[in-house]
Amino acid sequence: MAERAAHLVDDVFPDVPIRQWVLSLPYRLRYRLAWDHDLCRAVVAGCAVGHNWTMSPMVVGEA
Repeated sequence: MAERAAHLVDDVFPDVPIRQWVLSLPYRLRYRLAWDHDLCRAVVAGCAVGHNWTMSPMVVGEA
């Protein structure tokens, strides 16, 4: 396991700064998003546009 992680870090992942964002939502909305995939895509895309993020086409449902 450690060898694979080292390989990923050293040879696969590019050497660029990485930022992780966390979107926190109320529980009732989380459950709704878990079952309604179109709503989930809309919320993620809305957050991406609101924060000027670049999203992959698969995340926003264009693929």
